[in-house]
Formats: sequence, structure tokens, C-alpha cells
Amino acid sequence: MRLWTFDRLGGIASKQFDINKDGLQFVSAVLGFLWMNEEQLGFDPTITTVGNKRYIEIEREKGKERLVIDRLIKQEDPDTLLVVKDSWQYPERKEEGELLRKATKKEVRNVARYFHCRLASALARALQ
Repeated sequence: MRLWTFDRLGGIASKQFDINKDGLQFVSAVLGFLWMNEEQLGFDPTITTVGNKRYIEIEREKGKERLVIDRLIKQEDPDTLLVVKDSWQYPERKEEGELLRKATKKEVRNVARYFHCRLASALARALQ
């Protein structure tokens, strides 16, 4: 068996081990995964799940808004595509959200419509 982890730069693998000969290492690996929270397992931390509802919270001019993802996709307009796009922000580059906001304001065709942008700086700090 070999354990893998992936990030924005690629993947890295553990040293291969035989689960039949090294049962303790296998059990430790399985327990490690069981004790991880969703963010540590790779789920998007910007999407919150409560019960069977998934939502994202955003701040707009009017204050905080909670967008229930399932309702947006299924009930409002099932033909409308919804994308929650996460990306790594390099400090030396312009924020992608700002570029999309400008493109939306100028009604540029064939570019995703800007709705909201939030930098995941807390997530970036946690990963450092």
C-alpha cells in the first residue's frame, strides 16, 4: 500500500508498505483518515454543509447573504450553471475576482459572470 497527498504543486507518495506484514502502519493510516475533518480530506472549506443543505456565505453591499447551493441549482433555474471556483492567489498577480468583476461590468462575452469574490487567506495560512 502507498499513501498519496496532492496539492497545487503535484503529488507525493509514502514509502510502499505491505499491509499484511505491517498491520500497525495500515491501521494507523486508516485511523488517521477517520480522524480528519472534511477540509483535511480535501473538501472545499468555502462550502458549508448543515444536515442535507450545502451553502456558501458571502458579503455584499446589503450585508451577509447565505446562498443555498441545492436551491440555486434545483429550484431557481435548473438550467443555470453555478460554479464555485477556488484558486491559489499568487501575491505578485492581480486578484482574479477583480478581473472578473471588471469583465462583468463591461459585459464581456464568453467570460464567467462575477458574483462574489473572497480571498481564502485563512485557508492559505492554515496550509503554510
